[in-house]
Amino acid sequence: MIDWDKARARLAEAKRRTEEALDPPQSVVTRQLEERARRLAQRPPAPMPRSLVDALVFTLSDETFAIPLAFVREVVPLTTLTPLPGAPPPFLGVTSFHGEVLLLVDVRAHLGLAALGLPRLSQIIAIGASRAELGLLADRLDGVHLVEPTAVSPRWLDGNALLNDSRFSLHDERAAP
Repeated sequence: MIDWDKARARLAEAKRRTEEALDPPQSVVTRQLEERARRLAQRPPAPMPRSLVDALVFTLSDETFAIPLAFVREVVPLTTLTPLPGAPPPFLGVTSFHGEVLLLVDVRAHLGLAALGLPRLSQIIAIGASRAELGLLADRLDGVHLVEPTAVSPRWLDGNALLNDSRFSLHDERAAP
């Protein structure tokens, strides 16, 4: 059986609380506004300074990489590739670059990427300290962007490390010391 007196009392209490919530006393409104004003008046913490670097962003085996623009000499499409017989990986061959021979390397294995085939590699990123010393092959260029070197994406390639890495230096072991 339904106790109608209890039901009416509960409805009346719910109505009173609803009206109070919709029209609170002035003291409650003042307190809430003062709290909100204190929070908004606080200075936000100073952002950590970030060191952004101009970098060429490119794609290699469906991953995004960046290399500092200071090391990029030029970007050209891959038109000819002359294989180097007996050259170990990562050397793909050489190409003519402004009348000079440019050594082309595939850095995918060095970066832990799957080799998805040479036809995808359509761009040469000529890198070097003062002249083009090495050609990195890339699937696609994404442009020049300001990049934080410590960012997770795109993955950062250190130009100095690449140029000074002995794995990317081709030496004729038959040559006299």
